[in-house]
Amino acid sequence: ERQTRPRQARSGLGFKEKKDLEALPGRIESMESELAELSTVLADGEVYRTDPGRVKQSQERYAQLEREIAEAYARWQDLEERARA
Repeated sequence: ERQTRPRQARSGLGFKEKKDLEALPGRIESMESELAELSTVLADGEVYRTDPGRVKQSQERYAQLEREIAEAYARWQDLEERARA
């Protein structure tokens, strides 16, 4: 009969996590850039009169980006902390 030892918790990051950590700053920058573009669209009072569909779509995407950016920052912080462990 084969005995198994309990697995020790692995410290540091795996390959996929390291790649994710490297990519996060660029992804966040890209999302923040898109968020700024949407802010410009939503700040234009004319678009509310001429293209209400675009306003709704822009508002929905803006909210989605805010969530994704918050999640990306949280993931970045988590990976940074684990990388230092």
